[in-house]
Amino acid sequence: MAWIEVHQSLPRHRKVVSAGNLLDVPRMSIIGHMICLWTWALDNAPSGELTGISPPVIASGAEWTGDSGAFVNALIQVGFLDQTADRLQIHNWNDYAGKLIARRTSDRERKRAQRMSAGN
Repeated sequence: MAWIEVHQSLPRHRKVVSAGNLLDVPRMSIIGHMICLWTWALDNAPSGELTGISPPVIASGAEWTGDSGAFVNALIQVGFLDQTADRLQIHNWNDYAGKLIARRTSDRERKRAQRMSAGN
C-alpha cells in the first residue's frame, strides 16, 4: 500500500484554480486528475521524470479524456509540471514522493537480502 501527501491548501491552490480556468473544468476535477497523475507516476515514473512519455500517456495516467496536449500544456503553464528544453518532470516530485520511493527501494533491498540469506 502506498500513499501520497495531499495538503489541505490544494483545493484553493492557485495552480488548481488556474488549471481549472485554462481547461474549463471545476477545481475538484483538476484535483482528481492531479491525484490520479501523482499515483500513476508512483508506479510508472517513480523519479517524477516524464521526459519521453507522450502527452496521451500522461493524460491517460491522470484519467484526462480531453485533449491531451492541452492538458499537459496547462499543467506546464500553471507549474504542476516543469519543462526545460530537454526535460519534463513533475514539479517538486522528490519533495512529495521521495520518502515513499526511498522506503520502497529500502524494502525491496531488504527483501532481496532476506531471500539471498534464506537460499544459503
